[in-house]
Parts: sequence; structure tokens; C-alpha cells
Amino acid sequence: MKINIAKSHKGAAATSTLLGIGMAVLVVAIAVPAIAMSFSPMALWKSPETVPGVSPSSVQYDADGTPTGQGSLVADAPVIKELGAENLKNYNAWIKYINDGAAGTSASPALLLAILYEEHDRTFPDPAGECTDGSKCISPHKCEQKWCVSSSDAYGPFQFLNRTWSGYGLTPAELKVIKDANPNLDLDDGSKPISSTMFDPARAAKGAAAYVGANIDVHDGDLATKIKMAITRYNASPTYISDVQGYYATFVSALDSAGSGNEPALVGDLQSKIVQAAKYEATLSSAISDKPPKGYHTKNELNCVKYLNSSVNDTTSQNCAAWCAAFANWVYRKAGYDIPASASNTMLIDYFSKNGHTFKFRSDIVNPYTDILKGDIIIMNSGTSNSGYHAGIVVDVTREGIITSVEGNLGKGTVDKVAERPHTMSETYKDCKDYNSITKTSSNCTSYVNVPRIYGVARW
Repeated sequence: MKINIAKSHKGAAATSTLLGIGMAVLVVAIAVPAIAMSFSPMALWKSPETVPGVSPSSVQYDADGTPTGQGSLVADAPVIKELGAENLKNYNAWIKYINDGAAGTSASPALLLAILYEEHDRTFPDPAGECTDGSKCISPHKCEQKWCVSSSDAYGPFQFLNRTWSGYGLTPAELKVIKDANPNLDLDDGSKPISSTMFDPARAAKGAAAYVGANIDVHDGDLATKIKMAITRYNASPTYISDVQGYYATFVSALDSAGSGNEPALVGDLQSKIVQAAKYEATLSSAISDKPPKGYHTKNELNCVKYLNSSVNDTTSQNCAAWCAAFANWVYRKAGYDIPASASNTMLIDYFSKNGHTFKFRSDIVNPYTDILKGDIIIMNSGTSNSGYHAGIVVDVTREGIITSVEGNLGKGTVDKVAERPHTMSETYKDCKDYNSITKTSSNCTSYVNVPRIYGVARW
């Protein structure tokens, strides 16, 4: 299998990363004497090559940006099993390196795993190495210490540049030894790696955690914002950022449930739990581009495994379809509501119209502020057929009639994600492009323009 390890480092967007791993720089080869010493992210910060004002810490943030505990990757995680036997084997081999590396930093092991997965063309590499020569690497077909070298001369399993590694992968004492032995050391010369330590899986994972964690710490905002900025510093390519966000959102389920801090416990009554579950999934910013895992069909994004397949009681199929209703169904069941697993909007309408529950059609909604509740499933109109075609979870309704919902399978083309979006009872489809982006069709929909979007709401 050819590993496209350098794909995320190509193009102008990638080279714009500030001090990030994706910058095009050069590195020098120097023999580094073994140094017996403790290795800690905090010690790394003392190096002058690190980002000013950034200090790795022992804080992990939950979905609301609240400091909390650190979770750990667990062996044989079901979400990883979906990626095939080879990926599962290599994932299990990486667990200790990534968990140990993330300890004491703000970098979640799930985020480091997502970066590793993206850097290696949506596979988990064997920690022992991926190549013996350049035949498994893209141009310029260079293999260094069993790892493919990127076109930007980035080295090792986490694709570090010399300058970044000097600040986050080496201890100050190690860097001093190198500089003393090479007074004219140029950290921007990438012809050879500065140190063999960047090829060691344990050191590479620890260095990546220190770098990602430091960039999470320095940025303001909620967890999603911090993570996005940290990924951007790693590689500024929009596609890279979107991919890693999506894989992180999926790999969170590979963490243990005890004190992970990555999935806050749902508290309160059923309505509160539904809203919490929906808003958490949106916080993950789980956009996944049209780059399915190895062996999947063209549009089988990982969200389909998480939401769609689980909602049709199929945890092994790689077949993917629209998953907005599956997401709503998944959220209700996540909150503890006993609803039949389904990925059908028609089923949602039919189920909540019966069984002692409530379904309010558009004509029944006089005042959104009183007639629509947080936790309701909002159903969007499909157009002239006057039937449900898209669904989301209502998380807020204002006195002014602004209805905010969290929706799955939301986006253009195959870049589907979970995200919040506001609505009003008066809104209509603006044009065909707007209609097709919601319904995932390419129909000639001129007759659908100005048709009200909201079809109705379902309630537990």
C-alpha cells in the first residue's frame, strides 16, 4: 500500500502554518548522544524555539470549555474495528504511546489519534515504521529511519519539522548538546533530521501532545475553537483541518468512559439530556470531507458509522445514506429515550403522531416560543410534496421566534457535519442551490422556491 504521508503538506495553504508542522523547512542530520533524563512537556517549554506565551499544562477541556479529567484510548475500540483488522492492530500498538504522550497536556488522545490517522492517508501506521525504502512513499520517494519523509521535509510518525521538534520534541539539555556540537546549526535546513528521537513513537507522540496542547492552551474560546486553532497550527490546509476535526469527533468514542472529560455526563430530565447530547455533538465540529476510511465507498464518512448504522442496528455495514433523521434518532436514544432505531423522517413523523406522543404540523404552530420546546425534533419540508425531508434537534427558542436546532448531515455536497442553525417559521428555500444543499438532491427544484422550510415538530 502506498502511503501518501506528505499530502497534507502540499500547497500554499499548508505552508502558511505559523511554526506549524506543515511549513516547508529544511533540517540537518546530527548524531545525538543518549541523554539519561526525565522528559516532560513543561521542560520543553523552556526552549526558546517554542511559541511565545504558550505553556503546556495539565488541563483538559470538556465540551463547555470547563477544565476536567484526561481520558485514555482503550484497546479494541468498536469505532476502530470499523476501520479493518490492520488499522485495529496498529491502533492497539499506538495506544500506550499516545495515552502516555497526552498525559499532563491539554491534548486529548483522540485528537492526537486523529492527526496520526490523517497524516498517514487515513490509516494507522505500524509504530515500528512504514517503509524500508522509498517505494511506499510519495515523491520524492524518500524513506528515513523507516518513516516516509514529506515533501516539506517533515519527519517521523507525527511529521515534525526540525524547528518545531527542537521546541517541543527535545528537552533543553538535548538541544544544547546538539547546538554545542554544531555551532552553525541551521534549524531551517531540512536536508536531514536534527535528531533520531523524532522517529521514536513514544517521543513523537509526546512531542505532538506538547505542541497541540500548547496551542490549545494559548487560544481563547470553547473547546471546538481551541481544537480548530491547534489543528490549524499543525497544518493550515482547510481540508486537513476539516478532516482532523471529523476524525477527532469520531475517535472520542475510543476513549474510556471513566473520567475522560471528553463526553460530559448527561444530567437532568429527558428534555435537558436531549439538548445536552445534541449540543455536545455539534461542539465536536464533526465535519468529515469526502475522504472515507480505507475500503469504504465514496460517500461513507465516519459519521455514517456513528449515527446512521447505529440507528438501523447495523454496526458493520459501510453503506451510507442521508443521516439527518438517524442523528436525531441517535440523540434521543443517547439521552435515554426508548425509540425504535430508524433513519427515516417518515418514521419519526409516524411514531410521534401515535403512541401517546406529539407531532405538531406547521399549521398547529401559532407561537413558536410556546408551541416549540427545546428537545423537539424539527422536521424540514421537502418542497411541493409537503413531506418531511430533513431533521434536527431544537436546542433553543426565543421570544422573537428564532428556533435554533442542531442538525446532522448538514453541509454542501459530501462535506457533511453536525452543526447548529437558526430558523424561523417564515423562512423559505431561497433557491434551488439552497434546497439541494438541505435535501442532498440535484433536482430541478424551481417550483420549491419560497416553500416554507419547517414542516413540523415531534416531541417525546
